[in-house]
Amino acid sequence: MLIYNKLFIHDESPAEEVHVEKKKFGLAKTLKAWSVYGLIIFFILISSKIVPPINELLNQTLVTKFELPVIGNTFKFGWLSNAGLMIFLGAVIGGLIQGMSLGKKLMTLLAKTTINLQKTVVTICCLVAMAMLMNNTGMTNDIAKGLVLLTGAAFPFFAPLIGSIGTFVTGSATNANILFGKLQATAASDLGLVNQGTFFGVSGNETNWLAAANCAGSEGGKLLSPQSIAIATAACDMEGQDGDIMRKTMPFAIFWILMNGLMVFLGLHVI
Repeated sequence: MLIYNKLFIHDESPAEEVHVEKKKFGLAKTLKAWSVYGLIIFFILISSKIVPPINELLNQTLVTKFELPVIGNTFKFGWLSNAGLMIFLGAVIGGLIQGMSLGKKLMTLLAKTTINLQKTVVTICCLVAMAMLMNNTGMTNDIAKGLVLLTGAAFPFFAPLIGSIGTFVTGSATNANILFGKLQATAASDLGLVNQGTFFGVSGNETNWLAAANCAGSEGGKLLSPQSIAIATAACDMEGQDGDIMRKTMPFAIFWILMNGLMVFLGLHVI
């Protein structure tokens, strides 16, 4: 990708160049700026299976259960073990470290963010509902069988492409994984990719390859997603340049998707 950028992406004309003043920051300011992200990563790591005692305690405390008789399953929600709480704690504590007051600034910012994301929340809820409907009615299974029948043993090569299509359509890699994650697992089962395998000495279940391929491919679709490009142009005051941005990012996205497809195919069938 770097070679392509050097060979084919030329610098803009001097009139279009944007000069940014370089500033140097000390260690204290740098750590303060990164405090939110650092704390989020810290809380997520210590609450994960990396630290079993804390993980078990959180998973067993304040857990709400709902019986779902229609599908014969139980929905569990951990009030202390979910990642949302860890992100909230990291954001609040990090904001306090950066000098924001809890009452006025942080809560006001939280309210504004909640209002701004209300449409996104509805979209994600609808996508999760649709994914559950597709899984429980057999739609995902039928689509997976059709794709396997169409591509055969070459399906792993196209697995990242499916993830990229999901992100291109929905604008979110998370949504793409919600929609097509189960599909990839079903396709792996139909292809018999359910055994343990190794790749350059790293062992893992073959089904995980296709799940990871969907996740990796979704990031390629992110480069081309109209919604993502629209957000970027609005944030950078570049309205009307959506087409030009997509044209420049398309080679990188295609390369990324092909590279991942080839790696997954070789990892499962050759190496």
